[in-house]
Amino acid sequence: MKLDYKFYLGLLIGVVFLYLALHKVDFVQMALVFSRIKWPLIIVAIVLTYLTYVTRMFRWKLLMAPIKETKYRNLFSAIAIGFGANNMFPVRLGELVRAYTLAKMEKVRSSAVLATIVIERVFDILTVLGMLVFVLFFVTFPEAYGSFVVGLRAAGIASVAAMAVLIAFLVLLEKNRDRAMVIVGFLSRPLPARYRLRIESMVTSFADGLNILYHGRKLLGVVFFSILTWLVIAAFYWVILFSFDISLPFIAAVFVTVLIAFAVSLPAPPGYIGTFHAAARYALVFYALPASEAAGVGIVMHALTGMTA
Repeated sequence: MKLDYKFYLGLLIGVVFLYLALHKVDFVQMALVFSRIKWPLIIVAIVLTYLTYVTRMFRWKLLMAPIKETKYRNLFSAIAIGFGANNMFPVRLGELVRAYTLAKMEKVRSSAVLATIVIERVFDILTVLGMLVFVLFFVTFPEAYGSFVVGLRAAGIASVAAMAVLIAFLVLLEKNRDRAMVIVGFLSRPLPARYRLRIESMVTSFADGLNILYHGRKLLGVVFFSILTWLVIAAFYWVILFSFDISLPFIAAVFVTVLIAFAVSLPAPPGYIGTFHAAARYALVFYALPASEAAGVGIVMHALTGMTA
């Protein structure tokens, strides 16, 4: 199989971030951190991870409703398979696996299912941006973190801009498909004809998954389960902190969640190796944890995320 530049870029980014995650870490001290783990709380954290599968399942059922009334077990299975694939393949290819899996189980078009996953990601990013705003308002950053705060705000602004463009295109695709297809045709013009036709065909069927925009009650349900999912994710990190006898406020777990969410959106090796670890370490160092301790906790967070995917 031929690997493209995205694979090598992700590998390079992963190596750089892994170096940052382990830079100036005392590995003996980091190993000692693991001896403090309270295993009953680790079990609670694992339960919370699977709970996010359940909340995502309910959200996805609402998004799929305009296309087909899907079975809960098929939704749950597709989510588990897709998340597992994300740990094995780079650049979030697990999302394509998830779409294909559900499409095959429910006998619907993969492109329509993929449209619901894109909408999921829109709601995920909007929720994380809301958490970022909460962090920027309620976390007091020391002056030494001035450049970091600027970078965090810049990332938030860039994400808002990208989401605005994507939402505008999705609305245009639903309300005026012909005009949207003109834009798609213009953007795909440099590509060979066979790729242009394939893209146009995918976008046309992709529009079928956008009917959720006209179902007010279901849309509110999607918003509710999006917020609930990310609060459970933050609770997962919070419980892991307590499993190490680290008592921090819930806002600290929200801060960890936001940084990890931004970090894993970067190209990276399978399983977000490097980017995840660096985000977890520096988020915890901000709360005055020693680098070795923070790196060890980050490794456990990543391991539990991967084991339950």
